[in-house]
Amino acid sequence: MGARYLRDLLPVKYQHAPIVDFHADPMRVASLIARLDYLVCERMHPAILMWTLGKPCLMIDYQYSKAADFLAGIGMSEFCLRSDQLNVDGYMARLARLESVRQKVVREARVTFSRQQSLQRSLAMKAIVEAVAYERAAYGKSM
Repeated sequence: MGARYLRDLLPVKYQHAPIVDFHADPMRVASLIARLDYLVCERMHPAILMWTLGKPCLMIDYQYSKAADFLAGIGMSEFCLRSDQLNVDGYMARLARLESVRQKVVREARVTFSRQQSLQRSLAMKAIVEAVAYERAAYGKSM
C-alpha cells in the first residue's frame, strides 16, 4: 500500500502531509522526521527515530509482528495496524485517536525513553565495574 494512497484517504486538511522517501539521504530523512508532529510509517527505523524524539507514530505492520512487537514494547500497541486488515475506517479512527492523545503519547514516549536511557547507563556502569574487577583480578591490584 503506497504512501500517496494512504494520504489521499485523509480529510482535505491533511492532504498537505509530506511523504518522506526513506531511501534518500539518512541525514535529510532524520531532519524531515524531526520536524513532524507524528508519523504514519511502514518501516521500523522511522518509528524508532520518532520514539527517540518523543513523538508518536502510527505503524502499518506489513510483517505481522515486527511493528506490533516494537509498539507493544513501548506501550503503544494500539497504534499498529496490520496491512492485511487495513481499511479506511480503521485507519481514520487510529489516526484520529493518535491526534487526540498526541500530547499524552509524547509524554509517555519520553518517560519510556528516559527509562531506557537510565537502564542503558546502569548496564554500562555495571559492565565497566565488572571489567575493572576482572582486570584487577587478572593483573593484580596495581592498576
